[in-house]
Amino acid sequence: MTYANNQTARVSFGSAIETTDDTTNTKYYLYPLSKEVVNTDYIDTAEPDTFYQKITIVDTTAGMETEYYYNPHFAKTVTVNENKPQAPETVCIRSARQLYALSLYYPQYADAVKDSVFRQELNIDYNRYEWAKYDDVVPAKISTQAPIGTGNKPFTAVYNGGCNTIEGISFKANSLYIGMFGYTSSAAAVRNVFLVGNGSNTVAYVNAQGGNSASGSASRVSMGVLVGYNRGTVSNCSVSGYTMEYYGYSASTASLGGFVGSNYGTIRNSASDCPSIRFANTNSNTYAGGFAGVNHASISDSYALGSIQVRGARNSTVWVAGFAANNASGMIRRSYSATALTASGDAESYGFAHTGGSAYQCYYLDGGTYSYRGTLYAYNTSKNEFEGNAAGEPLTGSELQNKTINNFKKADCTYNFKETTGDYYIYPAVVRNAAGQTVHYGDWPVQKDIGTLGVFYWEYEDSGSNSGYHFSYVGTSQGNEISSANNDILKGDSLCEEHDDGGVVTHYGYGYFYANSNNLKTSLSAAYFNEDFMRVAENAKAGEALGKQMPGYTFVAYETGEDKMYLTGNNANGTWQLDYGSGTDATVYAYTVNPFFANSMSLDNSKVQNKTTKTGDVEPGANGNAYEIRSVSQLQFINWNYGALDATTSILSPDWEKATIEQARNANPNRSYYTYLVYGEKDWTVRSLKYCWVQSHDVNASTEYAVLKKVNNFTPIGSMFDVGGNDRYAKPLMAYFTSSFDGQAYAIKNITIRSKAECVGIFGITSGAVLKNIIVYSDNGSEIEATKEGRSWYCVGGLVGFAGSRDKKESAFTNCTVSGYTIRDNHENNPGWGGGNVGGLVGMTNMNITNCSAVTDIIINIGYNGGYQNLRVGGIAGVSRGTVNYCYAGGSMSSISSMGYKNWNAGANIWMGGLVGGIVLRNDGLDSLIGTVKNVMRVYNSYSYVDMPRRSGGQWGEKNIIKSTQAIASNGEMQQAFTAVNNDYIEIYNCYALESAVLETDDYRAYGKNPQSWSDLNLNRTLDWYDRRIMLYNDSTPYLTYAEMQSSEFLTKLNKNYQSGSSYKSFSTVTITEQGQNIDGKYSFPGNDTALQGLNYPFPTVLTQTDIFGSTVNLHYGRWPRIGLLWEENSQKLDLLADIKTRAEDSTLNDNEDGKALLQTHLLVASSDVDTSAEPPEIKLYDENRNELTNDKAAATVSRIAYNRENNCYDVTFIGQNVGTVVAEAKLGNYIARLTIEVTASLKLEASSTNISVYSGDTDTITLTVKDANDKQLLAETEKTLRWEIAVDNNGVQQDVIECSKDDIKLNADGTFSLPLTGFAAGEATVSITCTYPYGAATAAEPAKEVTATLYISATTKPSDVLGLTNGSVYNQISLPHTPKKSTTSYTGTTVEYPENGPAMQKSTLFLYATNAYTDLTGSSFTVDQIEITAGETTYTVREDGITTDGNHTYTDENHTYKVTVSDQWTTETNDTKFQYRAVKVESAAAGEITLKIVLKNGDVTYNLTTPYTIASNTYTVKFLDTKGNILLTKTVDYGKKPELTEEDKANLKADAELGYTCTWALSEIYADTKIPPTLTPNTYTIQFDANGGSGTMPDESYAYDKIQTTDTLPPNTFTGTSTFKGWAFDASSTTADYTDASLIGNIIDSMAKGNKTELTLYAVWEDTAAGGETVEP
Repeated sequence: MTYANNQTARVSFGSAIETTDDTTNTKYYLYPLSKEVVNTDYIDTAEPDTFYQKITIVDTTAGMETEYYYNPHFAKTVTVNENKPQAPETVCIRSARQLYALSLYYPQYADAVKDSVFRQELNIDYNRYEWAKYDDVVPAKISTQAPIGTGNKPFTAVYNGGCNTIEGISFKANSLYIGMFGYTSSAAAVRNVFLVGNGSNTVAYVNAQGGNSASGSASRVSMGVLVGYNRGTVSNCSVSGYTMEYYGYSASTASLGGFVGSNYGTIRNSASDCPSIRFANTNSNTYAGGFAGVNHASISDSYALGSIQVRGARNSTVWVAGFAANNASGMIRRSYSATALTASGDAESYGFAHTGGSAYQCYYLDGGTYSYRGTLYAYNTSKNEFEGNAAGEPLTGSELQNKTINNFKKADCTYNFKETTGDYYIYPAVVRNAAGQTVHYGDWPVQKDIGTLGVFYWEYEDSGSNSGYHFSYVGTSQGNEISSANNDILKGDSLCEEHDDGGVVTHYGYGYFYANSNNLKTSLSAAYFNEDFMRVAENAKAGEALGKQMPGYTFVAYETGEDKMYLTGNNANGTWQLDYGSGTDATVYAYTVNPFFANSMSLDNSKVQNKTTKTGDVEPGANGNAYEIRSVSQLQFINWNYGALDATTSILSPDWEKATIEQARNANPNRSYYTYLVYGEKDWTVRSLKYCWVQSHDVNASTEYAVLKKVNNFTPIGSMFDVGGNDRYAKPLMAYFTSSFDGQAYAIKNITIRSKAECVGIFGITSGAVLKNIIVYSDNGSEIEATKEGRSWYCVGGLVGFAGSRDKKESAFTNCTVSGYTIRDNHENNPGWGGGNVGGLVGMTNMNITNCSAVTDIIINIGYNGGYQNLRVGGIAGVSRGTVNYCYAGGSMSSISSMGYKNWNAGANIWMGGLVGGIVLRNDGLDSLIGTVKNVMRVYNSYSYVDMPRRSGGQWGEKNIIKSTQAIASNGEMQQAFTAVNNDYIEIYNCYALESAVLETDDYRAYGKNPQSWSDLNLNRTLDWYDRRIMLYNDSTPYLTYAEMQSSEFLTKLNKNYQSGSSYKSFSTVTITEQGQNIDGKYSFPGNDTALQGLNYPFPTVLTQTDIFGSTVNLHYGRWPRIGLLWEENSQKLDLLADIKTRAEDSTLNDNEDGKALLQTHLLVASSDVDTSAEPPEIKLYDENRNELTNDKAAATVSRIAYNRENNCYDVTFIGQNVGTVVAEAKLGNYIARLTIEVTASLKLEASSTNISVYSGDTDTITLTVKDANDKQLLAETEKTLRWEIAVDNNGVQQDVIECSKDDIKLNADGTFSLPLTGFAAGEATVSITCTYPYGAATAAEPAKEVTATLYISATTKPSDVLGLTNGSVYNQISLPHTPKKSTTSYTGTTVEYPENGPAMQKSTLFLYATNAYTDLTGSSFTVDQIEITAGETTYTVREDGITTDGNHTYTDENHTYKVTVSDQWTTETNDTKFQYRAVKVESAAAGEITLKIVLKNGDVTYNLTTPYTIASNTYTVKFLDTKGNILLTKTVDYGKKPELTEEDKANLKADAELGYTCTWALSEIYADTKIPPTLTPNTYTIQFDANGGSGTMPDESYAYDKIQTTDTLPPNTFTGTSTFKGWAFDASSTTADYTDASLIGNIIDSMAKGNKTELTLYAVWEDTAAGGETVEP
């Protein structure tokens, strides 16, 4: 055997397979080819455009060779051919290996198979395939393969999955297009593919380093489960069970979809269930949808399910949608989504799609909370802040289940739903299997079983992507004993815990729920309403909303608030009891609930038949079930005062200057009623409350209070007033926080505090508290102010005013920051003993501070100036007696006090330090609260770049009264000869300060950089007492330049004492890479300084948090010093159309700039050492990979640089040239600033309507408007200025649905364009309209640049009303125009086909039919004007009586007489709402084919309809029936003849009739099979009168049976006889009368009828009548 480029192998005869041909009974032996022939990766590269390989079989015995052609990678490819064939029409796929081969070898076969069909014939499971048998080609089990088709080699063929499944395979590639199919061309088709994942199968983009992240503007990733980038046609496909994870950076763009990434083709009748799409963005763009990321073409009759989670979006454009995120110019019809969306950061979320393009009859699941794959999600996007740009109609779950959507129906079969409770898919399905049944693959959102009853926490989140009602619950099943250990308690929540999700919690509370299916009433125990326990404010709106979200449950919701629901006693929590049932069968469930905080509830015990079982569930507030903080209101409630019944009560100074302890108590009557704080006075017993709080959502006071229309003024948690005044011993009234608060790195943003309390901060006073991971941050310059009213010593800090450790090791500040705030001290009154203490983080403390920072602007404006009044100010702490380790501070300090300077012992003194301002604590009388204050204050391994002021010059009356400023730390007044305190000195180890910020400090002015040694140096030059020293222990100068501080050497210095494994963190640079990509500015938050946005914090940081990958990242909050050159914004956009400027708009433009796209920006000068008098900055241009560009190659180039002296900046103008990204690097001296400019050319094409509907023949005109990126209309001189292209996709219909042409586009006077569209054939079409707009000046060397925009219009031609005539198989039909043309007076029918659902009558196959959507079929419309029958060559005309004549209007012979009957009225058929009918009947003796023509007339217009008709037979069966319907006689009768009855027939026609009647059968001409029932004819009876011996005459009397009246009698006798008349007898000889003259006729006739007699003779009976009739003498 010769194969693969003349290699040889032998056939193995040892394993023959025997088989028999059943048809011929011939036995065959099959010999498998050798392994190397089949297990090969060989491809015939000699002819790369061919599909086949040659194999030659040599019969060595007979010396005969046979050549075959085959492809070892696919099934059924063997062929015999003299010449090598090019490619088969069909390539069969029957195994995982063959499908893998299609992925592996498609690039080589692409050209050869471009017209082939790949047909999958079996289900394929990669997991079950025996890969080990093919180890020559495949080294291991295959679970991942590359996409089929790339950008360079698109898939151009047809793949028909045959409705078979594909399981066990993931898709990944270092390619921009990822999915089972990467890139499909416009010629490609993918249909009937069912991809079934198991939840762990993935679709992944892989970069060069192996990560799943992309960066750079060239990275435009399209990722979908089935197709990454589609330009072809995809139909009847399903994908399920696949996940995606992606991370975008640095101007990259991604389109992620559960089915298709980017669609520029046609997709219909398809479905996706993508359990998880997770991604994050930094300085980049992503569009993610449950079905499609981007749709710029057509999607119809499809649906999407799944979950999409935006883990972060910083400085990015991110749209996430349930179906299609970006549908800017696409069209979507009859589709829906039920996708769970969770977003954060800059992300925008939409339930179905972002507006733009068309979304016709599209829906999305909304207004409910559902479980998807076991996780609870709130589907609430319809009311978020982006609703104005949302497309689609929101539906609840039940509404979506019952929604009728064309082409959808209930799922017949459901598969692959392991994570969903239920037996079948509950929403409409559209994908069909091979049997035509609707199928669904994958999971779906279902109603969550939250138990029979329980308690829930609810909240309303306003704004952001996750707005709406959310809840958590603790439930249980009815009547059961419950145990936490046995997992009997049902818990779950739909609360969003994403960082920076943009929303704020504005309303919240608790309530109880119960299942509506309960047969017993659930109620809240009456204890709930006890006045000493709780008050109630039911929020019916919230309860109703939650009930809608959870159908089948009733929610009774109460809202928390000072005037709503709250705790009234001193208990930290309250107890709720839910009663289920009553009497001895009742079950009582006891819950612990805290109404003030989020998600704070537990199920404590159940009581069944008086047996109480504890659950073991942890009560709220304890470790393991901490109180959660998710709003500013909840944070404020830590300060709850159950005496004042509010959270804003503070212990304040009385209005008079001096007060006794009793007066202070009276001024603060609610001082001891703080539920979560400890209250104490002098000589108190110190207590601790060991509650735990955790923050689980960012809070933003400015937003929350604005929504609630409240004043943004937070009351510090904890407060104090010291009656001691100037006494040495404190006599305070104090309420303090003693518990634990873990901020979990969520932000407390933009809180404003303006308080007259003595201790001001988020927390006023803490004692023994644990404070960690707290971020107090403002990006709008919020203020924390101590107002002027205080009358005792005070402490002001951003986080805490006064913080005592109580000598607890765990009581510390860890990983906390206060940044972006201005802290103001406006005290006016003498603070007395203890003075004032102001710090960026804390005012006064003896707690250890580790890994913390503060970047604040501290402004001192005190109004007191008495002797010995000291104010200590520090960047971290105003006063500290603990350690400060691995910390830093920034911002500024200043004094604007108008008080005049006096000596240190005669007036007030302000002592300032970059990190710490002093060491003197007000401790006497507070020892037990504070703990020791004797420790030497030490600062380790820290630095400051606080901009420090200069001290007062020492001149009497000089303003600002700053006594001393120290660059790093100060011991405050201990620098002077104040009364000694323990350990009056401080020690500073390995600490530094930014030189430019401390030039005016005492220590720098004293030492500068002069000392030969910085170790063991006293920085206090005022008083050289040993115990008043400020000792510095450094290896080198503490004063560093900006460059030195941002150097790696500085980082090494700071960390030189760090011991690995310590509980605290060492310094590090801010995190600037993620997943191997640059993330400039992601973890640097410069407050409201826009010039620093997007830049990285230049100095070391110690703040950390956990990122979305579970890794620790280093970050910084707060601004930092500007230096050198800075662009006003570091990333800007320039659009080549929208940003065109002209001299008419700006007279300062030069000739080169006039009419060009310009970016006018500013390069800021941030340092005094920048020489602006010399040459302007040099600006070089680079691409994103730092390759320098020449001006002609750059996307934008510099036009002008001019120094703006007034604003100390350079005005820089860039001219846009090409689409792309350019980095402008400005350099002046040693300073460099980089600006990234994204140059775009965005064209928008809008239509007055994107959904048009017309009737056939009618025309609708749409208006087209061409706009730039700023929605400014772009004008054109003529239609020819722009280039238009129009394409119509008829969606599979063979004839055109709509008619339109680019030649019909006309320019309107207002600059818009008109396009007429005319309906043609009924159906739906997609009209794509592409506009090409030229911009930029054309030159001889280069034409004008162009940009295109495509818009998709959904065009429906509604079925015209029709009028037709049919014989049941041939339909001759006229389309009735919706708008008839006046010139048309006659229409003639044409033959049409009705493959299904055509017109049909139950009792006739020949009929007229019509529809009446707009056609009037009532009254005299469409009357019969003419009827003709053509038989052979003769045409007969039907007269008004329905009988035909020939062309000469003479009667035809009886053998060619036709009778035509047309029903007068239009009627309907059962279950047919479409058509109306008029039956037509043709009768004739002449059998055979005829042509029937019926001419109808409506007004002046005639309608000509013809149809062939077969008269099958000229004889008919006539059946004669009796009165009961039984057949008496059957006869065969010719057409038009009467039945002829023989005597025998007549004899047989006997039927029982009613008395007095006779049965007759009407004989008439027969034109069809006929049944003749009998006709009942009343008999006529005749009575004759005989004189019987008498004389005279009497006439006969005749009586019709039905005319006899009941009172009719015999006529009186008129005969005369010889004797008296006795009456009448039947017999002449009778001497006895049977009747008299008065006898009733009816009796006589009845006796005749019974005797079957119609004649009767009555004989007169005389007195002398003898027997025999003779008369004898008397």
